[in-house]
Amino acid sequence: WSTIPLALIDHIEIIFGPQSTFYGADAMGGVIQIFTKKGEAGVHPSLMVGRGTFQTDAYEVGVHGGGESIDYSFGYANEKSNGYNLQKNVNPDEDGYTRDAMHGKVGFNINPDHRLELLVLGGNSDNQYDGGTSVSTKAKNWVARRTLNATGLVWHAKVGDSYKSTLSASQSKDLYETLANQVTQSLSETQIHNYLWNNEIRIGEHRFQAALERREDHLNNR
Repeated sequence: WSTIPLALIDHIEIIFGPQSTFYGADAMGGVIQIFTKKGEAGVHPSLMVGRGTFQTDAYEVGVHGGGESIDYSFGYANEKSNGYNLQKNVNPDEDGYTRDAMHGKVGFNINPDHRLELLVLGGNSDNQYDGGTSVSTKAKNWVARRTLNATGLVWHAKVGDSYKSTLSASQSKDLYETLANQVTQSLSETQIHNYLWNNEIRIGEHRFQAALERREDHLNNR
């Protein structure tokens, strides 16, 4: 589930092939990038409310704006549903879900050629499901819980028309947990720290890229 409210999405780009390595070693085959709206002069709020079957409710709130030097965009989204009974003859209960997500971005234009961006993402979801068909398992209330938090700092620099550089540092934490009757059955925690320095040089009609990247992965299962 996207951690970016739809009202804050400006456009989406899909990049295939070697050019996608601009976004790091994990993007060698391709990348899908979501661009959020940049702040415009003034304050621009947004609101979306939805209602669906199975008592499903959703809403999103957001705001973006800014001035000549600083721009921002912030948003929050929430969705919940009672769900439906998937295994009527085996485990007769409704399996619903709740989800919420937040997104924030602040940009600072040092001058026309240098820009700093701070990004924050967060999301939580609780999804009920049928854990099994035996008497011991179907009597339990099974929940899959996921929490994602990520922050990043990016510096964009341009030196003339022939050289551009991007320096970024980011960290993310992904927690996945299964519970039965509110008792933890399994827990997986992943933490990633990523540092990327990408350089692009144009010489006539030719373009060259050089990148230096460091990535640290930490996994804890129990």
